[in-house]
Amino acid sequence: KALIAPLHFPLALMLHEDYDGQGVYIYELQKLTPFWGEGLLKSAREILPVETRTRVDGRAFKNGIFRRKIDRKLFAKIGLPEAPYLHLHHADRTFTIETPSEFAIEKRVRAQVAIIEESVRRVWRK
Repeated sequence: KALIAPLHFPLALMLHEDYDGQGVYIYELQKLTPFWGEGLLKSAREILPVETRTRVDGRAFKNGIFRRKIDRKLFAKIGLPEAPYLHLHHADRTFTIETPSEFAIEKRVRAQVAIIEESVRRVWRK
C-alpha cells in the first residue's frame, strides 16, 4: 500500500468578512519570522482603512493584527477550525483576512486582492 505525502503549502489564506468591522484586519498564526501581517495590511491601506477597534470577538488586538499561537488544549476540546488545521498540518504561513461588510463590494474585493498579491510576491521572493 503506497503512502501519500501530505500536501504542504508555503501559504494558506482564508478570505472573510466581518459584519460589524470598521476596517480591514488580519489574523496571523505564528510560525515563521519575520511576520508579514503589517506588510500585508499596508498593501490594502489605500483601499480600505485598517480596523481601529481594540477588541474583536472578545479578543484584544492592535493595529489591525491578531497574531497568536495555536492553543492545542482549546482546540482539543472544540476541534480545529480551518485556519489552525491548515497551519498545523499543511502551511508555513496562515492568514485570515477580514474586510468590513458595510463597505462597497468593489473595495472589499480590491483590498482582498491587494493582500493576496502581496502574499504571493512574498512567497516568490524566498
